[in-house]
Amino acid sequence: MTNNTDLADRDLRVLELAEQYPRPTVTTLREALYWAKKNQHVHYRLDKLEERGLVTTWKDEETETRGPLDPRRATATDAGEALLAEVESDEEENSIEERLDRVEQRLERFEETYGKVKKRIVEAEQQLDEHDKEMREVREDLGRVQQLMENGPMPTMSGEEFEFDRD
Repeated sequence: MTNNTDLADRDLRVLELAEQYPRPTVTTLREALYWAKKNQHVHYRLDKLEERGLVTTWKDEETETRGPLDPRRATATDAGEALLAEVESDEEENSIEERLDRVEQRLERFEETYGKVKKRIVEAEQQLDEHDKEMREVREDLGRVQQLMENGPMPTMSGEEFEFDRD
């Protein structure tokens, strides 16, 4: 969504979802937003939109009595729907070249992120290989210790034998 308003893109996305879904709860909105890790992130955006009169929110008191934890619901107001229509019409007016430029910019960011993630994966695999090697050595040492314990007495530094109490 191209943003020609003074609203952040994330605010517009929350507004769009509040208009699309029938009376969504904050949890429903959070689940639809990849960047919202907590409900508070959505509450923050809804508060900003409500202050501007673009959404209406309320506590859902029709469900089981939950007290202060009643789900908060939201819906776009007429002003919010008008703003979304304006933004949408602005998007349609953009030339193909402008849209292609935006796609190429996003692709560049994606490729950069992909490169960083791939590098981290390779580093993690190398660390895992090192740990696997160490674990094999520990298993071999443990096997040798078990064999020594099963085969009987062990000599000590003074040459005397040392026996394990096997009870």
